Amino acid sequence: MWQKLLMALLFSMAGMAWAGDPPDRAMQIYDQVQGLRDKAGKLADPEHPDPKQLQEAEATLRQALAILNATEVRRLGNGNVYLASRRSDVNRDLAEVLALEGRKQEALDALDAMLADAWYGGGAQVLRERARARQPAR
Repeated sequence: MWQKLLMALLFSMAGMAWAGDPPDRAMQIYDQVQGLRDKAGKLADPEHPDPKQLQEAEATLRQALAILNATEVRRLGNGNVYLASRRSDVNRDLAEVLALEGRKQEALDALDAMLADAWYGGGAQVLRERARARQPAR
């Protein structure tokens, strides 16, 4: 009896592996998004922020988010922690760029999106509270 169960399990696992996506597809997308993050990071110099370069960095990060928000990529991210964590990282990068542009509310919204992915836990909440504390009272 247990031999039949074992054989059924092995065949179902083999079928899942065969029917699934190539394992390196998630890593290809990871590399593509990481390349966009690297490009944006070179453009967004916190010591010498240039408005045109910040705009380009923002557009680059939004392009990365569009890739990460695609249904297929979200599905691939469910099986690849490296790809899944990129969305949180890109939102953190975007928050920094928006803050450098003086767009505090949008930067806080990007931090909210980073928190929604829950890769940073309480650490992101501390960042958010510090950012809110620096906002002028309304």
